[in-house]
Amino acid sequence: MDERGGEGGSFVAVRRISQGLDRGSACHSTAAVVAGSAAWLGRGLSCVCAQRRDFEDQLSFELTPAQEECLHRLQNRIDIGYDSSIPEHQEALKALWHAAFPGEQLYGLISEQWKEMGWQGKDPSTDFRGGGFISLENLLYFGRNFPDLLQKKEGDRAMWEYPFAVAGVNITFMLIQMLDFEAVKPRTLVGATFLKLLTENESAFDLLYCITFKLMDHIWLDMHASYMDFNTVMKATRHQLERELLQEDIVRLEDLPSYSLLSRAAASPFLSPRVYIPPHVYRHPAAILLELCTSLKELHQFLPLIIKNGLYNEHFFQTKLVSLFSKFGSMDDAAKVFDPIESKVDPLYHTLLKGYAHQSNLDGAFKLFARMRHDAVEPVVYNYTSLLKACADGFNSRRGKEIHAQLVLSGLSANLYAMTSLMNLYAKCGAVQDAYKVFDRMPARDLVCWNTVIACFAQNGMPRRALDLVAAMQEERHKLDLVTVVSVLPAVADLGDLRIGRSIHGYVFRHGLDSYVNVATALLHMYAKCGDIGIARTIFDSMSSRTVVSWNSMIDAYAQNGDSEEALHLFQKMQDVGLKPSNVTVMGALHACADLGDIKRGQSVHELAKQLELDSDVSVTNSLISMYCKCRRADLAAELFGKLRGKTLVSWNAMIFGYAQNGFTMEAISLFGAMQEQNVRRDSFTLVSVIIAVAELSLVRQAKWIHGVVIRACLDKDVYVMTALVDMYAKCGAIHTARKVFDMLGERHVTTWNAMIDGYGTHGFGKEAVQLFDEMCRGDIPPNDITFLCVISACSHSGLVEEGRRYFSIMKKRYGLEPAMDHYGAMVDLLGRAGKLDEAWGFIQTMPVEPGINVYGAMLGACKIHKNVDLGEEAADKLFELEPSDGGYHVLLANMYAIAAMWEKVAKVRSLMQKKGIQKTPGCSSVDLRNEVHAFYSGSTSHPQSEKIYAYLSKLLERIKAAGYTPDTSSIHDVEDDVQEQLLNTHSEMLAISFALMNTRAGTTIHIRKNLRVCGDCHNATMFISLVTKREIIVRDMHRFHHFKNGTCSCGGYW
Repeated sequence: MDERGGEGGSFVAVRRISQGLDRGSACHSTAAVVAGSAAWLGRGLSCVCAQRRDFEDQLSFELTPAQEECLHRLQNRIDIGYDSSIPEHQEALKALWHAAFPGEQLYGLISEQWKEMGWQGKDPSTDFRGGGFISLENLLYFGRNFPDLLQKKEGDRAMWEYPFAVAGVNITFMLIQMLDFEAVKPRTLVGATFLKLLTENESAFDLLYCITFKLMDHIWLDMHASYMDFNTVMKATRHQLERELLQEDIVRLEDLPSYSLLSRAAASPFLSPRVYIPPHVYRHPAAILLELCTSLKELHQFLPLIIKNGLYNEHFFQTKLVSLFSKFGSMDDAAKVFDPIESKVDPLYHTLLKGYAHQSNLDGAFKLFARMRHDAVEPVVYNYTSLLKACADGFNSRRGKEIHAQLVLSGLSANLYAMTSLMNLYAKCGAVQDAYKVFDRMPARDLVCWNTVIACFAQNGMPRRALDLVAAMQEERHKLDLVTVVSVLPAVADLGDLRIGRSIHGYVFRHGLDSYVNVATALLHMYAKCGDIGIARTIFDSMSSRTVVSWNSMIDAYAQNGDSEEALHLFQKMQDVGLKPSNVTVMGALHACADLGDIKRGQSVHELAKQLELDSDVSVTNSLISMYCKCRRADLAAELFGKLRGKTLVSWNAMIFGYAQNGFTMEAISLFGAMQEQNVRRDSFTLVSVIIAVAELSLVRQAKWIHGVVIRACLDKDVYVMTALVDMYAKCGAIHTARKVFDMLGERHVTTWNAMIDGYGTHGFGKEAVQLFDEMCRGDIPPNDITFLCVISACSHSGLVEEGRRYFSIMKKRYGLEPAMDHYGAMVDLLGRAGKLDEAWGFIQTMPVEPGINVYGAMLGACKIHKNVDLGEEAADKLFELEPSDGGYHVLLANMYAIAAMWEKVAKVRSLMQKKGIQKTPGCSSVDLRNEVHAFYSGSTSHPQSEKIYAYLSKLLERIKAAGYTPDTSSIHDVEDDVQEQLLNTHSEMLAISFALMNTRAGTTIHIRKNLRVCGDCHNATMFISLVTKREIIVRDMHRFHHFKNGTCSCGGYW
């Protein structure tokens, strides 16, 4: 057994410390844990130090006083890189290399090895021996390939067994750190070497210890805990090492923030001057414990040990404590460490400032920044960039501009790293033009700058500009890297330009970027957004490794493209392969359930979210609210909304829209009022949701109110909001106001045209709808499938048969749009209303798809109008096969029989309805008067003015009879004539009209809303009422509007 007790001294110590902390509850006390850990670590370190001395004795490694001075000056003056124009830098560097490599052995080995590996640059051995400067490229190449170099055999010994290899690794990583600490990540390079050695050579522990402590002799490397967790290391495979460390964690040379600055004669300081740390401080076991600390609980356990050993007042421990408290989110504890220190070193300020910024505590960060200026602590560029990142994360452009001003005053307006961070701030805050101004004024731009500005335009809804910048970047001879590709592919997806997307895919393939999982994920997302779901799935299936993001993208792709079943299948498959769904995964699955209207599966996803503890996630809850609303369970959605803490704008929008789409119009409007009372910022989606609710109410007064809200919110230029207003006014009966709003719009979307054409159609203004459609066709916006449905329906409601036929024909021939079931239904309605029943039935028989409910429903309605019982029965039989429980079609069939005086069949239909439990929806008409909605049911007497209403109606009927009105009693059977007439006269719309006439001034337009289709007798009576009272009466039934004026109706009999 060797000195390490058979397992490797400090390896055992570190492992047992970790195990002791994991089993903290089993220890008698915190002090026992710390004391026991320190004892193990102390015994391990004594073995390591003895081995380290043996190596140093073989090296005879000592620096002369002159070299020590050069090293000291180098460490204190170089902040971003080596400056070859300064002689002291050259001498110090040469001294370091000659100290590290006292003989010729490693020179030849490096040269030989690099030649074998196809090294294209200058022979690096001449750099070492000739006293020249080892370039950053050579240095990084050396650092990345040193693990392979160490495996080379020299006789019977691997090179890692030679003592000079120890110093070689040591000094290489030290110089890498000095050249570019933040970008190159020396911890990763050191960790990569350690891991590779340990996974292939268990006996390499000696080398590991010596390298580690040799590094600590020169500079304190803030090594990440994962590199010291040797239990994990021993389980790591070489494939995992190369994939997780060597390929993904080490940045490319071109991406280094300071790379383009290294060639300049002078560079601005990035870091504060290094402070000398005595060896007894950073070698103390407490220092190692801090490096291994992974939680706030552990940190509080280690703190007594630091105080007990008299280390609390050491700058190193103070800075480390501030850093760790900040990292774990305990800024109060960090401030308690910082504030009492009398002689504060600069790194303390920088560390605390970084902590405030990392925790998005802008107020604390800015107060500390002001204190730094007061205490004469000179800020370094990383202070500014930390503040900029915090401002960007909080979308605080005002504070960000203050930092921008400080950068200019500090002379850092040409600093690449600072300006890139500034661009990122403006981009996240949506200030695209400000970001571009910063970019445009840069004296020099590297690839990171280009990637930042491209992402800025791509993420702020300006995809075309992002693509233009990619072209400009290539003109300046910058090649697209994986970051560029990942940034620009979403822009291509937004444009839906498959040709450009395929071109970028070709570039990715040619340059070997397709193996990166984030690039493949961006590609499948692009293809899915461009509608090529097949290629997206092919990319997904070909991925050798898939992350949760990859699964999320594919699930969302299917959900967005309407294949919700496949989306849920993938969701289940993802769980089957052992991947844990994220909040985004759950949201995608809920989206699919919502589109299917499958509340059972939606509830199972809800249960899974609870198991994963994602139900408290605001975004997941928002998706749950939307899912329940789409599944017609607004009550469950409201329950979730009421319990939700930290409601966002999306939460309010989801609930308001959910109420609106489920017909709870007053609840939607009330919730909008509550939202305003809580000063929640409203956006265009909020107002569109409220407008939908107001449109459902069909109240002009409310329509004008929400229009005023839109204007005050400065959203009267938003095309989606204004389109919703056009649709709302049309549905509130104010079709002329809708046209005024339409004409005011500077920008029109295809949905804007659709809303106006549909508005004309439902109001019976078919000719105006046709004229507007022809105007649209002459413009730049082509009609879509919804446009054709609107215009064909408008023709149907106005008897424009030939026009309707022509539009159905050009839909496919000219515009390449395949008719859907709704288009076929509209054509049957067009022909049927015009009395062309045989042609309509023939059209149904020749349809290329199986006719749906709406097709046969249109046919039955036409047969009822034109009293064709035979075809009506055939249509009804087909309807009841498809939907046997729909009460509306049973009533329609019964009415057709009643008109034809086939009373036995009427009774048979009603008996069938009774057996199936189908009930007829009672008719209800409402009218808005003096901010109050008055509802009336057929024959009801519950209204306070009932007696006056019936008396007024009786006199009104006498007046219209005198003008020529004759009641149509054909639909009423088995009662006396006077009773038949009385039943007709008490229909809900007649009561509502009488009430409105009684309570409004002469000349006032009356708006009536009915939940069912207006019956023939009431339609005829209302025309006469408009004639004798000189009033315009607008009635909105379940299908359309009727404008009664001077004895005529806008429907022209086509209703």
